[in-house]
Amino acid sequence: MLGGFSSYIFRDRIGGEPWQLVLTFVLGALFLILGVISHRFIDEKNGRECFAYFAIQAALCLGCIWVSPVRGFFGILPLPLASQAVFLFSWRRALLGGVFLYFMTSMVYFPDYGWSGFWEAVMSYSPGYLFTIGFSFVTVDAVRGRIKAAKLSTDLETANTQLRVHAAQAEELATTRERNRLAREIHDGVGHYLT
Repeated sequence: MLGGFSSYIFRDRIGGEPWQLVLTFVLGALFLILGVISHRFIDEKNGRECFAYFAIQAALCLGCIWVSPVRGFFGILPLPLASQAVFLFSWRRALLGGVFLYFMTSMVYFPDYGWSGFWEAVMSYSPGYLFTIGFSFVTVDAVRGRIKAAKLSTDLETANTQLRVHAAQAEELATTRERNRLAREIHDGVGHYLT
C-alpha cells in the first residue's frame, strides 16, 4: 500500500487531473481502513459477509488503481487482498479472486498501451501475485495444521485425564476386591475353626 502511494512522493510531475489524485487517496484510505478493521466484523464462517467484504475491497482497490494517474507500483495494491482471500475462501474461490485481481490490475495498461501493455503488466506482476498467493496457501495450511495439532493435544490431554481417573477407579476396585477376598477367607477360616 505504501509502496504504491510512495510513487507520488518521488515523482517530479504527476499527470492527470486533480480530482484523480484526490479520488485515488480517498479510495486508498477507505481500502486501508476497511482492511485494518475487517477482523472486527467478518466471520470467516459466513460466506456472504466474506464475499461482500471482498467485493467492496476489490472495487475500492481496483478503482484506486484505475483512477490513479500514476501506474507502476499501484499494481501491487491488491496483493494483501489476494492473500486475504486465501484465508477467507475455499482454495478454488481464493484462486479465482486472485486471478481476477491480477488480470484487472494488468488491464489498467490496455487503454493506453493496448495488448502489448497488458502482456507486459501480466509478466511484471506475475511474480508478486504467484509468490503472494502461493505463500498464503502455505500459511493457511500451516495455520490449519497448528489448529489441528492444538485440538489433538487438547483431546490427548482429556483422554489422559480420563485414563488417570479410570486407573484410580480400577485401583480402588482392586483394593476393594482384595479386602472382600480377605474378609471371606478370614470369615470362612474363623467359621471352620469355631465349628
